[in-house]
Amino acid sequence: MKKLILTILLIALSVTVSDSRASALSPEEQVQWLIKTFGELPPEHHLTLEARKVFERVRATADKRADRDPRLLLIRAADEPWAICLKDGTIVLTEKSLEFCYKDADKAVGDSRTAFVMGHEMAHLSKDDFWEWDALQTVRSFGNETRAVQELIKVLAGSDDSEKIRRARNIRMRKELQADSYGLMYATMAGYDPRAIANAGGKNFLKEWADQITGKAAFGGTHPDPDMRAAFLLSCMNSVSDVLDLFHIGVRLYQVGNYPDALDFLETFRRVFPSREVLNNIGLCHYQLALMTLDKYDRAKLRRCKLSTIVDIKTLAGVFRGKDEVKGIFEKEMQKAIECFRKACEKDPFYGPARLNLSAAHIMSDQYVEALSPLKDALKLRQDDPGALNNQAVAMYCFQSGHGVDFSGQTVTALKNIIKDHPGFSDPWYNLGRVLDDRKDIAAARKAWSKYLELEPVGDYAAVARKTLGQPPAEPAVSEKFREPPFVQLNTFYKKIKDRLTGLAERSLEVSNLSASYFSGDGLQILVLGGVVKLVESPVRKKMRLSELGIGPPRRILPHSSGAEIFVYKRFALEVRNGVAEKVVHF
Repeated sequence: MKKLILTILLIALSVTVSDSRASALSPEEQVQWLIKTFGELPPEHHLTLEARKVFERVRATADKRADRDPRLLLIRAADEPWAICLKDGTIVLTEKSLEFCYKDADKAVGDSRTAFVMGHEMAHLSKDDFWEWDALQTVRSFGNETRAVQELIKVLAGSDDSEKIRRARNIRMRKELQADSYGLMYATMAGYDPRAIANAGGKNFLKEWADQITGKAAFGGTHPDPDMRAAFLLSCMNSVSDVLDLFHIGVRLYQVGNYPDALDFLETFRRVFPSREVLNNIGLCHYQLALMTLDKYDRAKLRRCKLSTIVDIKTLAGVFRGKDEVKGIFEKEMQKAIECFRKACEKDPFYGPARLNLSAAHIMSDQYVEALSPLKDALKLRQDDPGALNNQAVAMYCFQSGHGVDFSGQTVTALKNIIKDHPGFSDPWYNLGRVLDDRKDIAAARKAWSKYLELEPVGDYAAVARKTLGQPPAEPAVSEKFREPPFVQLNTFYKKIKDRLTGLAERSLEVSNLSASYFSGDGLQILVLGGVVKLVESPVRKKMRLSELGIGPPRRILPHSSGAEIFVYKRFALEVRNGVAEKVVHF
């Protein structure tokens, strides 16, 4: 009887209808009723602290309505784990639900389970899933008084017609599956492991959750069977896995400087999985395209300071355009970069790379004050982040120079402090040389330029330093061809090399308006775009140190997330680890 009374009270809170059955309580009154009835979990409770951390990360990735910003309410009492969302955006979790998420699990698994539960409720909020049937999630969590439940179904369905009730149940089940898929995506984009919810090995957190609820006999009335939900989630995970090649190809095309094609692949992947990483990388493509146009009309600005980001400057090829037209392209591409970096920041409040890149985009757009805000956030995440400190020093220096204020002495001190704490980081050495040169402290500037060249002897910035020091340009690569030829020749038609690819796994990809095929196996990765071979990646058959290859310095060096570096030449790139070339990419 107690559970039945509790059921009726919860229905009054969670059911939102437009007729006489509508709850008389305002959203604020609903929240206060829950707190008064059950008690709120205190802020110092260890589960409260952990849940709020998870909530903020998932909230950042989730779709949100402008009139309904998710907020979290944790309540004490309840014999069973349950979660509901209220129309004002409040997501309610019980203490038992949190305890169950972390039961017999390490912190990472517990966080992932909690993130999914929260993501599921946020999906309901964003999809405006507030019908009479939402009450049934709560009803079935608090008892199996069969007659009461069946009568309530009739009332909520607005009819005792069995066909209408069946349709209402089917619609509700589809909504629950949709919330599962979005919840899993939100949690994964926030950095949590989806395999903690379901995996091919039989893991089924949804079934474990359902088994804790006394009303599980009637659970299927509003929710699909837990096994069905787990199978559906696995299919969702596989659908993302199926397009992961789009992301990896996009990254590789970015690394070799093919930014337009990289954008096509990354944008296609974004439609399936709009994560912080893909938004950040799309922003970097636009950033590089903007810098390439800047090189056409203001090369001095382009290389005045060295910003800490994945900068890969390459002279724009193609027909000559007027200065005003090129400047317009620069502004357009840089604004796209800023928008993508902002969205990546919104997806995760703890994601530093996008904040660093956003600051660089603002600085290149002469928006020095705007650059300071993401840098402040980045330094909250890591106080000694050398990239953020470097960009902060550059932003302050450029702002002060533009306003006729000479605080260059403070900039010199800031850069020297970065160098002291991070002596192997090249960016502040370049900027120190620039600031000292502006101050006419030529001897000190030359020392800074020379130290920069010791750390970073190749690339466009190195060319500036050499020119400033009066040194000759770096020797070009001895050979623009790698000694090991590609598995198949570049720029040949697929029909001519089709037999050569027999035995490799083939994936067909739809990218922009072009058909693409991706072949892989035995360490090989081959991209065929528009029927033509565009990229061939393979392990280096005879691994040697760079000094033994006899190919001279690369055009640029890019960091790789795995800890390796990408050495980019004119027609090929090498993935280098500890001075040894391990992979070659022909493009």
